[in-house]
Amino acid sequence: MNILIIEDEPMIARFLSRIAHDIEVVNTVKVAYSYQEGYDLMMSGTFDFLLVDVCLGSDEWDGLTLCRIARKHFSEVTIIIITSLHSLNCLSQAFLIGVNDYMTKPFHPGELRLRMMRWLGSSPRLHKMSIQYHELEYAPAEHEFLFNGKKIPLSKRNKDLLLIFLKKPENLMKPIYLKEKFWGDIADRPRNIRSSIQSLRNSLPKECKNWIKNQWGEGYILRKKQK
Repeated sequence: MNILIIEDEPMIARFLSRIAHDIEVVNTVKVAYSYQEGYDLMMSGTFDFLLVDVCLGSDEWDGLTLCRIARKHFSEVTIIIITSLHSLNCLSQAFLIGVNDYMTKPFHPGELRLRMMRWLGSSPRLHKMSIQYHELEYAPAEHEFLFNGKKIPLSKRNKDLLLIFLKKPENLMKPIYLKEKFWGDIADRPRNIRSSIQSLRNSLPKECKNWIKNQWGEGYILRKKQK
């Protein structure tokens, strides 16, 4: 799960980032300190969750503009407004745009955490929203994977990587896409997606070790071998 925070006040941005990092299902957290930086990162399409301040710089409605663009291009992204505006008009516009939640500053960090967990699918109410591909299943409430109903012991990093594949089974994923989703950027750093995938394969039950296949020169795909 990748989160983008768009907040022009560095102290508040760091505060929000710490809260997001403490949630188990969160993979990467990126921070944008301006409208343009937020727009550029958001349009990469690698984020599942947005925390957006309404007042960015000199234009008090910049945050709502970003939310409108996000909802137009990424219908499934979750958006929470974070603002100091106690305005019924702003609240109304936010919900008309299609934001998922709206919080006014100041607030208790525990409240934001609870709201994020709700929208991230970690509340008991959303327990049944599992993802399944043949015998492989993901239970979002526990952030656990099961094979034939039995829990698979995986590290957090392996869980994050497997979830990327399980959300799009039988779809070819290019290495650059996997890097963006797994690490939150495409920076040229000593990161080897091949070794990360091999680590994941080694952690899976023998019955599904080879479900993640390498399409030479193209990318990787989650596909159960057909009999």
